[in-house]
Amino acid sequence: MTAEDRFERIERDLATLVQVQTLHQETVGQLMRSVGAYIDSSSARMTRTEDSLARTRELLEHFVESSDIRMRRIEENLDALIRAITAEHSNGKATR
Repeated sequence: MTAEDRFERIERDLATLVQVQTLHQETVGQLMRSVGAYIDSSSARMTRTEDSLARTRELLEHFVESSDIRMRRIEENLDALIRAITAEHSNGKATR
């Protein structure tokens, strides 16, 4: 193999190496863009999930508050009913 053949071989190898490095850089760039898009998408999903959880918590708090109010009214009505029944039952009757 002559010196000129060796230089041509080295030039081909270097050209191939440059192509491989270029392809590698493009692949890494695409991967980084994909990872960035995935992170952005995940962040957006997380924000929507947090908003949804906040709305759900608010709805549950409202539901519990409404339930407490209804329960108090039921208890008050039961107390009034018990007093009315007791008064009617003891009205005019002697204790034994």
